[in-house]
Amino acid sequence: MNSSIEDLPLDLRQFRGEGQSVGVLKRTPRCSSLDTWCSSLSYPRHISHSSVSHVAPSCCHGSHAMNDMVTYHFFHWKKGTPFADDQGIYNGLTWWEQIDSGKQLTRNRKFLTVVPVVLYLIASHTTDYQHPMLFFNTLAVIILVIAKFPNMHKVRIFGINGDQ
Repeated sequence: MNSSIEDLPLDLRQFRGEGQSVGVLKRTPRCSSLDTWCSSLSYPRHISHSSVSHVAPSCCHGSHAMNDMVTYHFFHWKKGTPFADDQGIYNGLTWWEQIDSGKQLTRNRKFLTVVPVVLYLIASHTTDYQHPMLFFNTLAVIILVIAKFPNMHKVRIFGINGDQ
């Protein structure tokens, strides 16, 4: 088995990060991989299994809230890349701003926007649209979806999470 990097499809070459210049991100092609999409689908599957097995509605609310907090933290709050060889050129960008090299409304971005909305619908239905949980679920999904709008690209409201 003597295969070279040229024998791989372009997507796999980007995923491995070999032969790339500094201007191409090694981190963002992972968002388009099947593994990432499947792991994103594991959250709704967990909640749907909870609702089918008649687990307490607060479990679905908690799963939705936890998913929104983790997603917001990693996609919209943390900046930069974990790689030292990018010379700090992405230190001012969140991971969401780096996905697909900043192109808006791509398949990956649409998918990652739909997942929290589906989670919201499942969690709201499972909690029978009860007031306190519905309010917190709605607030969390609104904040998360607004952060994903194309108009919010590189926008820091009130300078929060802005560059120092």
